[in-house]
Amino acid sequence: MPPRMRLRSLLPWVLGAILVGVMGFGAIWGFSGIRSSSERQPDKLPAGNTNVQESRTPTPVSSAVFRYPPDGETVDSPLTVTGIATLPSDKALWLLLKPDDNPLYFVTTISDIDVDQSGTWGSPLRLGRGPCDEGRTFKLYVIAAPRGGIIDQEKARLPSGQYLHLEAIPSDSLQLAKIEITLGKYTSESQC
Repeated sequence: MPPRMRLRSLLPWVLGAILVGVMGFGAIWGFSGIRSSSERQPDKLPAGNTNVQESRTPTPVSSAVFRYPPDGETVDSPLTVTGIATLPSDKALWLLLKPDDNPLYFVTTISDIDVDQSGTWGSPLRLGRGPCDEGRTFKLYVIAAPRGGIIDQEKARLPSGQYLHLEAIPSDSLQLAKIEITLGKYTSESQC
């Protein structure tokens, strides 16, 4: 028999040996892709399991980014700070301002910042006290705070129209984004 014919006659045996080897290797390492109906993972939890909530819609994770101004920018005041955010319904978006030479964090609005359905948000900001603050650096923080949490409780204690200042970012809140900006020109009526 010619050598080529001998190889062809051995081909089924070689392929069979390879298949048996692969299946054996899979069985040793638990890689069997074939499962009986009793081994398949159920699509649903057993009816008696009350410790796990079945939910098909995941809860949104709090996240936010600044769109304007970008980090490191020199800006004129007043300005509108904008960004994009995703929040669960039990969280509120707040913008905090911290001057570099001041230990306090100032809540920049009287109420939480509205996030529209596309996730866009915007908040007016008067940066600095007046022209004497031109050239000073400030940090801006976007935080997610629980509705009814520390910020809401502290704001309820203030006289109407007064802005809240904090010694730290509240412990029940999550810092989502931070930028540092410098005041260029102060164009509002306030003076230092």
